[in-house]
Amino acid sequence: MPARDETAGVAAVARILVALADGRPQTVAELAGAAGLSRSTAFAVAAELDAAGLIERDAGGVLAPGPAAARLALARFGLGAMAAACESLIPVLRDDTDASVALLLCDGDKTFVVTERRAPWDREGGRPPRQIATDIGRSAGSHVSQGYAARSYAATLRLSLRPNAGEAEVRSAAACLDRVAAALAASLRADCDGPV
Repeated sequence: MPARDETAGVAAVARILVALADGRPQTVAELAGAAGLSRSTAFAVAAELDAAGLIERDAGGVLAPGPAAARLALARFGLGAMAAACESLIPVLRDDTDASVALLLCDGDKTFVVTERRAPWDREGGRPPRQIATDIGRSAGSHVSQGYAARSYAATLRLSLRPNAGEAEVRSAAACLDRVAAALAASLRADCDGPV
């Protein structure tokens, strides 16, 4: 591949990742428009990013950041010890609760989504979902890369349940949420208590 094609490919990858960075899942066609790419280029780049785990496509063709993107984000903000546990537990939490699950980071000024797994019903319009959340822990400022060393990031796990979820369903989902949050917090503590 000539150098010019490689540069164009890298630019296309960057545009697609930037377009997905706002946290709103989109189709490849929507991304093509947002990133200023032809549909064929967007589909080819999306297939490569999907294969690398940087994005993932659901059954409806909607793209969202994938597990590799979450690993990079967690490592960037000093929470990399949770990556493996997040990859295995968050999809299970979504399936067990029939709720959308989001892992959020907050530095006091800004809150952003590191990874999210949407429930199949969460594409519908209408009333907003019922949300419950629990804190996981904080990053140690010393683990965070240059430019962010003075900041500590709080990690929160949030469930978005159907708007008509009953109280029993909410209690059951909250219990599942607490168990997963405890496991994620334990993975952070194990990293802090491990060998230096």
